[in-house]
Amino acid sequence: QTAPTTNKVPVFLTYGKYTIYCPSQNVDAVKSIDATMTSKSQEWAKNYNTCADNFYKTNSCYVACHDTETSQLNSCYAQYGYSGDGYTTCTNSAYDGYGTCIKGCPSPSQTCDYVYWEQKNLSSQISNLCK
Repeated sequence: QTAPTTNKVPVFLTYGKYTIYCPSQNVDAVKSIDATMTSKSQEWAKNYNTCADNFYKTNSCYVACHDTETSQLNSCYAQYGYSGDGYTTCTNSAYDGYGTCIKGCPSPSQTCDYVYWEQKNLSSQISNLCK
């Protein structure tokens, strides 16, 4: 007879939507951490979105792109009014210019990633419990 080499059992993690294998004595702790993560996921997303919205409104690159687009759109309205082929061509050019401009701007992820420190900590705890 050979003894089993592991006492790990499958645990489905609702937060990550995957199964992990953990020592049976740690299953309750892992499920508890997973439940905490699931219950906080909406809060984390909301906090990240709030941070990102603020970043887009205050980052100098995004502000410059927005100001340029606004100036171009105002010029379109002054020149063509609010309809017609000239208006459409002009405003599309302003929108395209904005899209090109923001491609050179930094991502909010580095600034806002702090929102997920708790999620990363909890994920790390699960990993450690399931080694």
